[in-house]
Amino acid sequence: MTESAREKSEQLKKDLETLQTLRDEMRVRVHLAGMEVKRRWNELQPRIDDLLDSAKRLGETSMDAVKEALELARELRKAI
Repeated sequence: MTESAREKSEQLKKDLETLQTLRDEMRVRVHLAGMEVKRRWNELQPRIDDLLDSAKRLGETSMDAVKEALELARELRKAI
């Protein structure tokens, strides 16, 4: 594997770990949140779970989707 491919693989791994952490944090916060946040969470959670599953299978091709999901998760975490 080239250095660039290794770096991308490591970055994808870090992004996925961050996304999992954000997901877990939001689960706790959503439990205490209002209805609007719960609605937004219910829309986002399945996307995150699907992305985590597919990213494990697809590797590099998932990087853009992971970055988008990270951004959405961070925005929702701020709103919670």
